[in-house]
Amino acid sequence: MDSGQAALVFFFGLFWASALSAITEFRAFDTAGWWRRRESSRSRGLSRFLTGIAIADAVPLALLWILYNSPLVDQAAQRPFRPVVVAAVASLSVFFVPRFMHAILATTWHSCFYDDAEWRQVVVDAKAQESDTFAAHFVPGVGYVIVFVGAAAVLRWVL
Repeated sequence: MDSGQAALVFFFGLFWASALSAITEFRAFDTAGWWRRRESSRSRGLSRFLTGIAIADAVPLALLWILYNSPLVDQAAQRPFRPVVVAAVASLSVFFVPRFMHAILATTWHSCFYDDAEWRQVVVDAKAQESDTFAAHFVPGVGYVIVFVGAAAVLRWVL
């Protein structure tokens, strides 16, 4: 592992932890809540949990793997700080997680993930609105990935 890859793992982990703290209001990992509720809410809780695993764990791991194996953070630079700066900028792309979580859990399909009481609480906690659309949150999430990975690619050639 060279310094660029080590920096990528460090910054990605740091930013990933920050992104995870921003999704608590969606209660994706409220496993204890499954047992306190009636049967119909348990299936909604399981759906939230599986969606949370996919969005908050699997997709960021795939992104990390792609970035880690990409030439963006290689050590072939004449300037030793370049791979570290590029890794830090590329790692900012993990902030797509809260946008994707909001897009999927708290917009069009919210009734698949929350009963009425839970949804009212999410609206308060996440400042969600009935008029929120999937695209209003998903597109900015994709933007985080495109902008920050693109900026890292540009920095790789500029620095």
